[in-house]
Amino acid sequence: MAIFVAVMIALIFATLATSLFPILLRLFQLKGVNCFYAILVNYLTAFIWGCFLSFQGIGIRNPLQEEWMPLAILAGLTFIIGMLVLDTCTAKAGVSISTVSSRASMVISIIISYLLVPGSAKPNWIAILVVILSLAMIVGVGKQSTAGVRTGGVILWTAVVFVLFGISNSLLKIIQYKIGVAYSPIAESLVSYMNALATSVVFIFALFFGMVMLLIKPAEKRKRLQGKDIVGGVIFGTANFFATFLLIEAMKSIDSAILFPAHNAGIVAIGAIVGWTAFKEPRNWMQIAGMILATGAIVWLCI
Repeated sequence: MAIFVAVMIALIFATLATSLFPILLRLFQLKGVNCFYAILVNYLTAFIWGCFLSFQGIGIRNPLQEEWMPLAILAGLTFIIGMLVLDTCTAKAGVSISTVSSRASMVISIIISYLLVPGSAKPNWIAILVVILSLAMIVGVGKQSTAGVRTGGVILWTAVVFVLFGISNSLLKIIQYKIGVAYSPIAESLVSYMNALATSVVFIFALFFGMVMLLIKPAEKRKRLQGKDIVGGVIFGTANFFATFLLIEAMKSIDSAILFPAHNAGIVAIGAIVGWTAFKEPRNWMQIAGMILATGAIVWLCI
């Protein structure tokens, strides 16, 4: 019972932390924070958090010898690209639409987990279709920018966010599975340690790829790093690390067919509410109906 409560708490906090991503990016845009620099500082901060938590009382292990290392490198690449694309999508479509686009990617995560991770339960396809339908209703104004101008570019950005976030979450699930298989027979504490280590490795490679992008950018297009960029990045990185680490922890005990819908629907609800209230983004009856339908579908998935 205690383990179940701990896992549910991890899932709740992972959901709350992840819901901050588009909200923080939108605040950065409004406050003049350089989002690219903030994203780089975010990954450095997340890496430091990972090192701090993974080196507590257990001998340091060499991640280069781990089977999940190539997947962590690929995850780092998808993380940085996905976050930069999310920043653009947030600027063009707003918090609520960007949140839905990134969270609808749970379809990719569930399907890949079912196909590649042994022991994953068969997805409730009807319930998942209902969730997707509800998300489509919520994104009813997704063809409009924040200024209300219809543009195919917004559809493209939301589609790219959908794919990248789906791949990222799938990679995390596979990494968690590989760690569980390798270390669960030894000690549960070692599994948590390796989860934190893998998370920090993903973040350091995201930072590495981000630095490469910065270095290949023409010097005249690079802006000066400011204090608010660093502060914003530290806040973002703290939320980012715990969102990722706690999600991996929840993956240990909650099947993907339940975890991803519940996690993503919660984020969608928070993003939509904040977008509609704090940022005064447009909403209509279809979006409201979609929120109600999504809630019912998530309850169905969790029964």
